[in-house]
Amino acid sequence: MFAHNADTALNSFDDVLKVFKDAKAMLGEILSSCEFIDAESIECAKENLQIQPPLDDYPCFMLIETSGSDEQHDQEKLTRFLENTMERGLVMDGTLASNSRETVAMWTLRESIPEALLRDGYAWLYDVSLPHHKFYESVVDMRQHLSRFGSGRISRICGFGHLGDGNIHLNVTAPRFDAELEAAIEPHLFEWTAKNGGSISAEHGIGFKKRNLLHLNKTPVALRLMKTLKHAMDPQGILNPYKVLPTE
Repeated sequence: MFAHNADTALNSFDDVLKVFKDAKAMLGEILSSCEFIDAESIECAKENLQIQPPLDDYPCFMLIETSGSDEQHDQEKLTRFLENTMERGLVMDGTLASNSRETVAMWTLRESIPEALLRDGYAWLYDVSLPHHKFYESVVDMRQHLSRFGSGRISRICGFGHLGDGNIHLNVTAPRFDAELEAAIEPHLFEWTAKNGGSISAEHGIGFKKRNLLHLNKTPVALRLMKTLKHAMDPQGILNPYKVLPTE
């Protein structure tokens, strides 16, 4: 399999959704990854890890990867896609990785963001999934919801994630732990996510922390069934204890 990568810069999240739609239509079966990163996340990597992005400053960025068996054909498809979206004014700037070093540089930036966020001081890192039209609205809502705290108590609020499956990593950072700020973030984010048709957990699961919020995504009937099955298979409660199911 041959992988090809394109880094793109856009003016708005509305344009991100249009380009994502075009990517599915034009790249089809070879489209393997479509990552979204907002400008605040990019800035965090620049400030805290001195990682320089390949493109100039724009509000939104997308990292698009294809994987296929015909290297030349796949490269041509990705090139045509990038040219088409730029000609239509959706992608304002873009670059194709011409070698493995450039590919690694693109993905290193994306994968270094969680580390960069932690260097702000204290970070609340969340993992939820949402319908595409609500994907980035979660970040906008959180900024409005926490606006009363001011810049002295909040370092940044940003988002990035896997656009293909609607999985956004919403992050709030501060110079230090702030109990009042944490209480304002939770359970607001989870309630907002459930109200807007999303899931309170995406790739990282329910675990310990979210088990008492599972009612936001599961009906009482579903929860009773889950508890019944758990008890039938694990009557002593020794398999993966204290996780997933709400506290009695």
